[in-house]
Amino acid sequence: MKPTLDVSVPPAVPPPPRWRRILLHPLMAVPLFIVITQQLGEKGYPFSNFPMYSNPSDWDDYIFLTDAQDQPIGIQPHVGMSSAKLNKVFNNTMKNHGLRQSAVKRNAPPEVESKVGAEVLAKARRWAENRRRPLPQPTRLHRVIIERQPDGRLTERTHLVTEG
Repeated sequence: MKPTLDVSVPPAVPPPPRWRRILLHPLMAVPLFIVITQQLGEKGYPFSNFPMYSNPSDWDDYIFLTDAQDQPIGIQPHVGMSSAKLNKVFNNTMKNHGLRQSAVKRNAPPEVESKVGAEVLAKARRWAENRRRPLPQPTRLHRVIIERQPDGRLTERTHLVTEG
């Protein structure tokens, strides 16, 4: 008698249950990562919304440009940057003139603020001319300071910084 080979197929291993396949799927690493980082981090980083607004300062400022009749001039179309970016240029120039601390910048001496404003306005005029969208003569640079008062009210001070 000839030996026979056993070619029978072993019984198939049943597939794992559906819930187990879902839990072991590679995409489940994302929710797991979110849960772990939310539990470990104080501020929920990197998934918190606007963490820089969690502790606002008691004051802020912005600048805007007007023509001789105090009609606002669009900074973006003329200068090619937002008002916020031009304000950053203004604040950096204030730092270059030695006004680094918040309280000093808020109540900057008028002569220093005027000098800084003239420099920033000259830069803005140059940028506007490079874009072939010159600023009108004269152009006024105004600064607005928004402060939180001890009683919680917000006050707004607007003043002319320079004209040129």
